[in-house]
Amino acid sequence: MAASSSAAYPVLFFTQKRAGDDKLWVFYWLSDESKFGIASFPDTVYEMDADRDTRRAFLGNIAKSLVEEYWETMFEEGRTKIKQVNDESATVCYAFKHFLELPRVDDATARRQRIDRLVKFFVDEALEKKRMEQGKQQQTSVSNNWSTNRQPQNTKSPIKRKLPANSRKALRKLPTLGLNFDDVIEEDQQRLRDMHPIDTEPLP
Repeated sequence: MAASSSAAYPVLFFTQKRAGDDKLWVFYWLSDESKFGIASFPDTVYEMDADRDTRRAFLGNIAKSLVEEYWETMFEEGRTKIKQVNDESATVCYAFKHFLELPRVDDATARRQRIDRLVKFFVDEALEKKRMEQGKQQQTSVSNNWSTNRQPQNTKSPIKRKLPANSRKALRKLPTLGLNFDDVIEEDQQRLRDMHPIDTEPLP
């Protein structure tokens, strides 16, 4: 999973399970702090300051103009792996040949703050995704309702142009309407005869 680094999304990240400990690790980049690190909930954090030169070296000494593009691609593709983890540091590798050593964050408060920020970001991302999905569903529903409301108009319009006014004969020739008007009229007449068997005359 990855996110674009921008003013709206200041974090790049992806998740990965490490075979050695079966933990879920989060690789993250905080662009406003220039911090690159990995974290495992609830309270394990390794990170370092990573300026452009550091990231450029980690990416294989690419051209300086390509650092940001390649850095984002690295997160999008999830190509960075954890080489080893101990109580003091974690070593990560890119493309199996470029390595960085991330010091462990020892201060409990700093670890908690970092975890809290990551969790908040994940929650915000999830809520934004949900809002976008709901917006798409509402748009689809409105489109479907609009199409449904227009359908009878489109269906009836050509039929209305073909019907002579007050013509039962013409109606008998249109069984596709799904309604037999003569039967309806006859039922009304019969209902009146049943209610008033003596006084009621058949309707014309």
